[in-house]
Amino acid sequence: MNSNNDPGTQLSARLIHLLELLSPSVQSSPERLARLALKHGVLDHISAPSTTPPEVSSQIRDIRLRQSARSFAQTRQLGQLTRLLQSKEVPHLVLKGPVFSQFLYGNPCTRSSSDLDLLIDPRQLSFTHRLLGNEGYTVRSPLPGEGRRKAEIRYLKARTYQSGTAQCSLDLHWKLFSQWIAHEISFAQLWSRKQTVQLEEGWECHTLGNEDTILFAAFHAAQDGFCRLRHLLDIGLLLRRLSYSSVSIAKIASVRQPLMNLVLTLVSDLLGFEFAGTRRFFEAPGESENFWLKWARLYPDVPKLELLHPSLWSQFRGSPLLKALNAVTTPSHDDIMSLELSPSLTWAYRPLRILRLTGKLLTRGLEPVQLRDE
Repeated sequence: MNSNNDPGTQLSARLIHLLELLSPSVQSSPERLARLALKHGVLDHISAPSTTPPEVSSQIRDIRLRQSARSFAQTRQLGQLTRLLQSKEVPHLVLKGPVFSQFLYGNPCTRSSSDLDLLIDPRQLSFTHRLLGNEGYTVRSPLPGEGRRKAEIRYLKARTYQSGTAQCSLDLHWKLFSQWIAHEISFAQLWSRKQTVQLEEGWECHTLGNEDTILFAAFHAAQDGFCRLRHLLDIGLLLRRLSYSSVSIAKIASVRQPLMNLVLTLVSDLLGFEFAGTRRFFEAPGESENFWLKWARLYPDVPKLELLHPSLWSQFRGSPLLKALNAVTTPSHDDIMSLELSPSLTWAYRPLRILRLTGKLLTRGLEPVQLRDE
C-alpha cells in the first residue's frame, strides 16, 4: 500500500487496494478500475494510474460532468420542495443528498445522489401527500386499501414519489430507520436537535444534528450491507469534519451501540480514519477486511439476517435475543401486500409475518430470511 503521507494519497491507495481485492482484474485495466470505483461511488477519491489511456480519461471526465449536472438539478429540485413545505409550515428535515455534500465538500452539488430524502412528522403525512400531489408527484407502487396504508405507516419508514417534470425521485420518510435495523427515534426528538444549513445564498434548510447525522449514515450503511465504499467513506469524512460527542452518539444509538461499533471499526480499518472513544468490534484489522469482502462479494444477496445477531444488540438494555426476534418479525412491504386487513387489525400483520417466515423455513429449509429496506 502507498506510504505517501498525504491523506488524500493514502485514502486513494486504500480504496484502490480494496477494489483490487474485490476484483483482481482491475489491476491490469484502468477502465475497469474506473467503472468499479464509479459503482462504489468513490471515483472522485482515487488517483488515476499513469497508464490510463486518453480515451478512458475522457470517459471519466464525461461521467463527472454528468454527475455535476445531475447534482445541480437535484439541488434545484430540493430547493423547490423545501420552499413548498416551508410556505405551508410543514416541519421537515433534509436527509443525505445535497446536505451531505455541503458537510463533506462545502458545496451542495459536489456529491451526487440517486434520489432526494425528506423526513417529516408522521402526523403531517396526509397533508404532505396532498401537497406533493398538487405539484405533480405521484406515489411509485402505492399500497391499495386503507388497512395496507395504515400498516405502511406503522411498520415501514418511507414511500417513494416520482414526477414527470422532476430530475429524480423523492423518498418521503416518516421514520428515520427501518424497524429491523434500529430503534425508532421520534420526530420530536430529532427536531429538537436539528441544525440549519445554508445550501445557497438566501436558501436555508433544516437537517439532522451532527450526532444524528453520523448515526443515520452509519445505520444506513449497515442496512445496505456495507457494500458500497462510498457509504463507509461518508461516515469517515463526516466524523472528520463535524464536531460531535461520542457520548451523545452512544446514548442515541442505545440498544444498537454494538452495531455502531462494528460500522466504525470497518471505517477505521478499511479507510484509515481514526476516532476517539470507539470500542473496537474486531480484534485485528484483517478481520474487518475479510468481513467487508464477504459482504461485498455477495451483493445484492448480503446476509442481512446476521445484523440481527444478539451480539449486535446491547447486553445492558433488556434481552438481545428478544430484540433480535422483534426485529426479524417486523412486517415487510411484501407481508403487507400479501393480504388486505381491516385498519383495526394492522397489529395482525406481525403474526402474519411469523406465519410466512415459518412457511418459508418449511419449504426452503434453512435458507436465509430476506430483510427488505422499505
